[in-house]
Amino acid sequence: GEQSVAEHTTRTIYIGYTLAMLNENKNIYINKVIKMCIFHDLAEARISDLNYVHQKYTEKKEHQAMQDVTSSLPFGPDIQNIVIEYEKRETMESKIAKDADNLEFLIS
Repeated sequence: GEQSVAEHTTRTIYIGYTLAMLNENKNIYINKVIKMCIFHDLAEARISDLNYVHQKYTEKKEHQAMQDVTSSLPFGPDIQNIVIEYEKRETMESKIAKDADNLEFLIS
């Protein structure tokens, strides 16, 4: 599509913030939701967002790209941990961030 990773990420952050604020569970860590929305597609800035057909013929190396991006940063482990939590979908924050990601995709 025409959308950049930056455009998608920005809209995902706004949606994630809104969903977290509107959630009746007041134990939501909004900063964590925002961080997940910021970094959930960080690897795609390097490897691109491969569509279904591309994925059949190409190996995505998201974890390697994430490692490359974060390895030289003193706060790199924090970014890696927030993305791992996002990918596991076990916490309310990760579920809200994924909902924001999906909603942004549908809206765009």
